[in-house]
Amino acid sequence: MPTVTVTDEMVRSTGETDYGAAMRVLDAEFGWSRRRSLVLLHGSMSGGFLGIDSSRNYLRNLLLGHLPDGGCAECRVPEKGLLRVAVHIRLGDFTQDSTGPRPGVFNKRVPFSWYRSVLDTLRDRFGDVLHVDIVSDDPRQAARMLPEWSSCRDRSWTVLEDLSIMAAADLLICSVSSFSMLAAFLSDAPYVWYQPHLDENDGFLSIWGYLPEQWRGPTGANIRKEEQNACLPATRGVAVDAGGELPSWLTDFLMTKAALGRHSADLVRYGAIPRGVPPS
Repeated sequence: MPTVTVTDEMVRSTGETDYGAAMRVLDAEFGWSRRRSLVLLHGSMSGGFLGIDSSRNYLRNLLLGHLPDGGCAECRVPEKGLLRVAVHIRLGDFTQDSTGPRPGVFNKRVPFSWYRSVLDTLRDRFGDVLHVDIVSDDPRQAARMLPEWSSCRDRSWTVLEDLSIMAAADLLICSVSSFSMLAAFLSDAPYVWYQPHLDENDGFLSIWGYLPEQWRGPTGANIRKEEQNACLPATRGVAVDAGGELPSWLTDFLMTKAALGRHSADLVRYGAIPRGVPPS
């Protein structure tokens, strides 16, 4: 089939943020839809996830239809009332060093010691309430590198199943990869990011703030918004340094999230709740 390469410059020239809207503008100029068959090739994430934000709910609902079948013991859904944490460990062709990815650096592995520290902190806080799924392109190696967590369910299913597990979890522990970014984009849950990878400007951390076009564009604009939102509660993305602690608001939220999943206290599921104000 004939192929047309779409560049970031072409998309930016349309003045559109939404990728679909940009393609319609370009189609009006180049007449792609008038051809019988055509492959549009784009080699980057033009506009990032802002470009597909209008499709997020559709993609999320479609993806959650790919949750693994709970009919077998290996695939069973965790019991209700547990805290479901999905960990993405990207291996493959990602290079490894002791420091891990720094600001503006991609295609590097996050140190296993960081995953271990975050998971140990969660286990100390939540104990038996914690249910962990390790998602990886090489689950056996991931289990070998984290032997203390090898009893957790290391997945070796399809990409859609792995992504669906992450999107449905109560908390995501991310690698520095587009796969983890997509899972966080499609999820409604908080996610933990490797802090040394984040760029700092004016006391704010961001993934792409090191790029001049982002500093002049969405990242810079959002930093100015967040300066005005200083009194609002914390939000989904949580930056954790090597050996760092999780913020107290996150652990409180996760405990509440696990409690909300208890079917034994869900009235419409024949559950029961105590009379009066529940204990804090």
